Amino acid sequence: MNITILLIPLYLTDCVAKCVISQKTAYKNIKYWQALVLSTTYQAGIVAWVRFWAFYGEGFNFTTLGNIVIFAFAYMSVIMIELLVDLSVLVIAKNWARLSKNNLVQCKLYHEAI
Repeated sequence: MNITILLIPLYLTDCVAKCVISQKTAYKNIKYWQALVLSTTYQAGIVAWVRFWAFYGEGFNFTTLGNIVIFAFAYMSVIMIELLVDLSVLVIAKNWARLSKNNLVQCKLYHEAI
């Protein structure tokens, strides 16, 4: 697997995050729609980058296109599970205030950046 399949979508997600979320926002103050945008951006980037490498390696033809469509539908379950996990982690961060005193949790989770 090519590492750019993970890094390029991560970079794209970072760029989107800078546009959608204020730099000083504590993680627990991220809105659900913002988390959904970031998660969707990352997953869409992965699918797009896989598509790019498939066309690059196999050429643009109906067989490759069919394989990409099959991959996209198969990967849809991973996307849905990851979206639910992302939103669940945000719910936990918003509702478990006692985590703010835990040394294992990053300070920016509950406090705005300086």
